[in-house]
Amino acid sequence: MRSFMKKTVACAVAAAVMMTPAGVFASNSIGDAPIANAPAVTNGYAADAAIKDSVVAAPEADTTEGKLKIQYHSQGDIKAFVEAHPVKFLGAEYTTEPSLATKEPGVLKDTVLTDVLNALNICRYIAGLSYNITIDPEYQKKTQAAAFVNFANSSMSHYPSVPNGWSETDPVYVLGKAGAGSSNLAAGFGSLADALFNGWMDDGDASNIDRVGHRRWVLNPYMTSTGFGQAGFHTAMYAFGYDSTAFWGYGSKETEKKVSVWPAPNMPVDYFDGSCPWSYSTGENETGDVKVSLKNVNTGKTWSFSSTSADGYFNVQNGNYGIKGCVIFRPESVTINAGDEYEVKITGLVGGDVDYTVDFFSLAATEATVPDSDFDPTKDNYQGWYVENGKNFWYENGVRQGDEKDAKNFSYDGSVRGREIYDPVTNGWYWLDVIYGGAKASNKEVFMPYIYQTEADHLDDENWINTFAQFSNRTTPDVVDFSAQIAKAIKAHGGKGAGKWVRYDSTGKMIKGWYTVTGSDSALYPKQVGNTYYYDHQTGLMAKGLTTINGEQHYFDEVTGALKW
Repeated sequence: MRSFMKKTVACAVAAAVMMTPAGVFASNSIGDAPIANAPAVTNGYAADAAIKDSVVAAPEADTTEGKLKIQYHSQGDIKAFVEAHPVKFLGAEYTTEPSLATKEPGVLKDTVLTDVLNALNICRYIAGLSYNITIDPEYQKKTQAAAFVNFANSSMSHYPSVPNGWSETDPVYVLGKAGAGSSNLAAGFGSLADALFNGWMDDGDASNIDRVGHRRWVLNPYMTSTGFGQAGFHTAMYAFGYDSTAFWGYGSKETEKKVSVWPAPNMPVDYFDGSCPWSYSTGENETGDVKVSLKNVNTGKTWSFSSTSADGYFNVQNGNYGIKGCVIFRPESVTINAGDEYEVKITGLVGGDVDYTVDFFSLAATEATVPDSDFDPTKDNYQGWYVENGKNFWYENGVRQGDEKDAKNFSYDGSVRGREIYDPVTNGWYWLDVIYGGAKASNKEVFMPYIYQTEADHLDDENWINTFAQFSNRTTPDVVDFSAQIAKAIKAHGGKGAGKWVRYDSTGKMIKGWYTVTGSDSALYPKQVGNTYYYDHQTGLMAKGLTTINGEQHYFDEVTGALKW
């Protein structure tokens, strides 16, 4: 679930927390998340929108996973739900276009809202929470106005200033200011679904890992409705659409508070990798006595976390981001693969100890299936995977991609190599190799140059921009205001000869995060057995030389990329 363009993210703040957005071209920074105040003491200007009268509860579960008070879903259930709720990462499309000249914030098409709502409900379904969240018309207006006002200011803020030429009493500014103060915000993502998966649900950057506030709002067990806005590269998600009585516990008949956990008991690796923090929220004010033990059942490796010592990152945060009492931990130097099983035990909680198991699996495992014998992938504008002679081929509009006839293939050193494609169903990037007639490659390393044009091509800024967009995990090459920065960035990193080494796993999906050559991969890479590598969790770029990862410095071989220390 990754994409590249610089992304800043800020959680909705309902009262007193100010987010600090990063610079325009920083790599994947996330601003602060909104904090909710109890209605009796609320003084935030967005508080009037934070109250709902009813709660949409999760359907009754047949079973629960251990002591986790969530609805349990099998891997098959999750795959079926994802398939039934497709996410296409649609960019902004409007029934009414935004206009700075007329101060028209714009109206997003229902197809765009359905796309991001599917993404939201997929995350909640996986987490065992209510998954029938709906769009509230008033929240929708507020979030669209919030994105528009931030777009007008060319700046992301929960407390936006009055845009030049506007007044404090302009209705759109008043509405946008209220929306910005009660929403998760982001900038630099190509779509709302991209912002949700890769920004708000990630929350692993140095500015947000201590609270994972955006994630906690997305996974608020008491959420009932929301709204989404997008103007340019500014996006917003309304965070305070929850049942206040249940959220604050006023008159609640619940004997136990609801919890929020990520990764969930059955977790697709498509939405979680080794760079992501783990979180478990209880709804209680937790103390410094909390301890966590984590074990990889497959390898036997263990990690321990507490306030005094941690094998990675650890924190306990009691702010009202979604629900309080959030235990946050991230094991150091970990690679997560489909088939991995982890045991988690958390002790010292107010409500008692809890233990649960997380089984990781891949949605991509069944991505390519053989359709009915009379199915013809060249007809009806078919898009997706199709199995022919045991090989997986990718079709777009009924045309096979990646073969020698594909004009989108790139050439390097005089030979046609193939191309990279994005599958929105699995939220993954794959390599179509000309050597295999355009079939999907697996267990393969690929050098991907930033500039794929031939020597005769004129390398103007537009070529730099389009190439950078295509080979940096962008779903579209539309980068508008960032064109000059992108051109300079590419040229600064080596110009025409610059590129990146990436690696595709046994399913063909690009690897992100930590990766160690062990197990069955040893036969594939005999000279690399035991070596550990790191692939940027946004671009897939192999780390080389001195690299800072999650606030810690590591040194990788300048040539091979193998971890040295």
